[in-house]
Amino acid sequence: MGVLVITPHLTRGGTIGMIGAFQWAGVLEPILLCIVMEVNVHETGDIVRVLEIKATAADLETDVRLALRKLQSVTVLRGFRSGRVPLKMIRRIRTEEATQNIANNLVKEVFEDMVKENDEYALLGRPREIKRSYELDGDLQVLVEFHVVPRVELNNLTEQVLETPVAGEVTDSMIEFFIRKKISKYVANRPLEEGEKIGEGVVGMFDQVWYRLTEIDSTTGLVLFQGRNEVRSFDFGAAKYLGPDVDEFRTAFTGRVVGEEVFIEDFMEDTFLIDPVGQEPYYQAEILEALRFEWPEVDDEWAGIISNEAVDTAEKLREWVREYLSDSFKERSKHILDLKFKERMFELHPFALPPSFVAEASEELRRELGEEMNPLAHVDDYIAYIRWQVLLEAIEGQVDLESSEGEVSIPDSETKPESENKPIKAFESPHNNFLTEHLLKQFEVREIPVPEWQMMYVIANEL
Repeated sequence: MGVLVITPHLTRGGTIGMIGAFQWAGVLEPILLCIVMEVNVHETGDIVRVLEIKATAADLETDVRLALRKLQSVTVLRGFRSGRVPLKMIRRIRTEEATQNIANNLVKEVFEDMVKENDEYALLGRPREIKRSYELDGDLQVLVEFHVVPRVELNNLTEQVLETPVAGEVTDSMIEFFIRKKISKYVANRPLEEGEKIGEGVVGMFDQVWYRLTEIDSTTGLVLFQGRNEVRSFDFGAAKYLGPDVDEFRTAFTGRVVGEEVFIEDFMEDTFLIDPVGQEPYYQAEILEALRFEWPEVDDEWAGIISNEAVDTAEKLREWVREYLSDSFKERSKHILDLKFKERMFELHPFALPPSFVAEASEELRRELGEEMNPLAHVDDYIAYIRWQVLLEAIEGQVDLESSEGEVSIPDSETKPESENKPIKAFESPHNNFLTEHLLKQFEVREIPVPEWQMMYVIANEL
């Protein structure tokens, strides 16, 4: 008995043929059988392609017969010898398996021939079947979605300008602020004592004030009906209160004591509020309570705690803080420049990540981290990272790198030990990648000096 062998054969015009042959006594002889399917690849997005496979029942007759015979050879059923169950019965009891096997094998072969072996497609991730319509002895239609590196043309970068903040000199007040921020984690606070005033000097850097804020009619001086009347707090050392927008609050409370009333002409959160009769309100703040941290003397033990054992004496501490802050600000400036570089690259080279790709990437992250790591908190960063890698792969072949530019540099994080007070690091910094460093050099970088309050904000919020 001859054995029918089916081998794939690519044809032109969006079709793929399956050429049959008889194997007899080890010799392959071609026969006239030629199964032709309709195969198309549709572009449905920047990185999305859909492989469509269509075949008629007549096209699949041989596949059905071979699938049923293969199942027959491994089927064991009471009353029949092994491999001798009638094909009619196999067709009835193992229809679903036969159907799945035929479709799966066909899709695998076509995808490998039309997509994986095609130099036109640089694949991203794994393909997924989005539609299957097939019943045994019927027509077949299968849709397979897959993702590819998008077609992105590299723009001219030499006319692009990036602005990066540059910190000024580290001042004594910033050093003192950093030291007291580190100490505040370990000490309690207390009410201000008689003679102590809010926010004064070094000891008042982290004072906390509770006050009742009331809206006053600027014309009559009376409390506005249904106006703001609530108890709020003001923390001199909190990051959100270090900007110039609330400088009036800092000025108003500094040097005051509990029980006093101060007036504030502008309240940053409510400058848009206007009285119904057209009168602009102003604000009265009655100081209800004020607390201050019980600051210890900064000795050698505190120096070790504050510097994470980088120094062991109080005499060395301030110079260490100055150097640490200077390094941190430089790293932050580089970090911001890196982020702006990536944002501009995305603006100049846009492409869309489809929901299916994002969902696949998110699921991959969940599998890697596990539920105990709360993967949802990292999805946005992970998608941004993947998006960046896709862009780099899309433009990599368009960049003419000179061999004299050297090899990829090693990130500092791979060569330096971890530290509680380590300077801020940029994730996947362009400076740590040969290609992106080359691209970044083409931009014009302008340095913008930042005021002291912004440097204080970094200390309070990130250091």
